[in-house]
Amino acid sequence: MQQRFEGVNGETLPDTQVSDWLRVEHVLQRFRDVWVPIKTYPFLAVDIARIEACRNEIHEFVVFANGRLMQNMRPDEGGSRLLNVFMGGGVDAGMSPEAQVIVEGMANPRAQWMIYFNDPFYIGMHPFAALGTQYIFMDRSGSYQRSFAELVTVDGHSRPRSSHVDFGPLAEMVRIFHADYVNGPRDAPRDIGRLATLLDAMFVENGKIHAAAMKHHREREPLEKPFDYIAPTLTRYGRLTHDAAGQPRIELSFALLHYEKALRELHELKANMQKRDTEGAFFHGVYCVVAVAACAEAIGNRLVFQQTMVHPHYRDKRTPVQKMNEAGAALAQAAGRSFVPLVEGQPPYDALETVRDLRNNFMHAKERDEEVDPVALTSIVFTAVDESHCWGYLQNLRLAVAQVYDQLAPELAPPIVTRENEKGLGDLELP
Repeated sequence: MQQRFEGVNGETLPDTQVSDWLRVEHVLQRFRDVWVPIKTYPFLAVDIARIEACRNEIHEFVVFANGRLMQNMRPDEGGSRLLNVFMGGGVDAGMSPEAQVIVEGMANPRAQWMIYFNDPFYIGMHPFAALGTQYIFMDRSGSYQRSFAELVTVDGHSRPRSSHVDFGPLAEMVRIFHADYVNGPRDAPRDIGRLATLLDAMFVENGKIHAAAMKHHREREPLEKPFDYIAPTLTRYGRLTHDAAGQPRIELSFALLHYEKALRELHELKANMQKRDTEGAFFHGVYCVVAVAACAEAIGNRLVFQQTMVHPHYRDKRTPVQKMNEAGAALAQAAGRSFVPLVEGQPPYDALETVRDLRNNFMHAKERDEEVDPVALTSIVFTAVDESHCWGYLQNLRLAVAQVYDQLAPELAPPIVTRENEKGLGDLELP
């Protein structure tokens, strides 16, 4: 079954990986004679030789591309982050609005790339129509992308709507093409003369839209200053922001780092238990607890920072749970919402208090008034850091974070995964 448009002689058309693809997309939207009506499905073919001839004559152009122009991050890092946005937060440090990864204005000349979500030549797409909410302009000075329209629904079909130009006639003609030529029985005859006339009218509208986009660009070009730096290297624990001068800064999610460390320690703990390596299991159990406690501390401090825009000082003696509760309540109140705190007697609250107590015990610091029994200490601690307990600490950490951040969404996203029964951070199971 044919899935893509083809060349006039049945050639396989290029895909988005070819060099200078945006110029190809422009030609497909601007030059009517590139598209040839044919008598067999999908009733349109592409003149590849004509594309090449037109492409070589173009030095500046505007196009409503099938993808998005991105910047400031490497393609592999940006692509994975965008996918994780759809999967849910907490697998990496996320995307910062200040990163301005989606280009709006002039693109970073040293760190820009395109991301495509669909094959423009896939039957059902319409690369011959200048329909889109953003356009890309390119010339010898650089690349630009600008918002130009909003997406609306008319009679059950989405289309752009803009104050700069009327997309309605073109959108309606594209709807007619899909209804009369793409949909329905593939072997049924179609009126090819009518299709040619329809295409002629489409390209008249394409010209109007391209002219309006070009005018829009000319009015805004002198007002912009681009980012200009090589994309920094990120780990999953960092996210890109910028300082006031537009230079890159990396904001680190130490909560996520500690959380992954705790998950890895639990994984190693289970492996050592299977090998009957008691000392190894104890070692990884201790560091699982340390990492869980550090993660809770980092989340509490982060919430305080988000509340006050000042990093908490070491003289702030509140526990992580107290910081989560008080900062969470203040953030919720600022958003006009109520807040249900973590309270003593609930497993998430009690688990975080337990790991805080244990972590300090590992450093010879008492949290309780009673004396530590040196005789019983080893066996007590060994039990407290076994597989079932460490599993419970991690599970209750996740539940505590979910309870707090569910009340702060969508403005704030949790720094760790809060969904249950998932694989994340590689193949690690999340309790």
